[in-house]
Amino acid sequence: MPLHRLEDFYQDYRQAFGGDDVKGLDLYTPGGDKIGSVEDALVDQEGRFRYLVISTGILGFGKQILLPMGLARIDYHGGRVITQGMSKAQVEQLPEYRAGIAIDPEHERQIKIVYSGQPYAGI
Repeated sequence: MPLHRLEDFYQDYRQAFGGDDVKGLDLYTPGGDKIGSVEDALVDQEGRFRYLVISTGILGFGKQILLPMGLARIDYHGGRVITQGMSKAQVEQLPEYRAGIAIDPEHERQIKIVYSGQPYAGI
């Protein structure tokens, strides 16, 4: 199943979400450890959010990973996204994502391995 960048699928997504934008929000663990920031979101053919594209590291050094939406709580008021039940170490172990690669069943399996045992039924 092909996934699409948020802006490619919803060209006026900011207006659809009342001006809110998930892009640029920082990602934190429930304990308050900063992990990275949201670079983009990926949606499926029906426009359902599937993953947040997270840039880890500082000043662009690090890697991009996919965080399943079922493991993210977006707090627009607080200007952040909080992982649900994942530690910083688990998030950092997620497989690297490169823009334009197909998210195939093997890539999703690798993601599931990292958070196995976590309460998530989205994939």
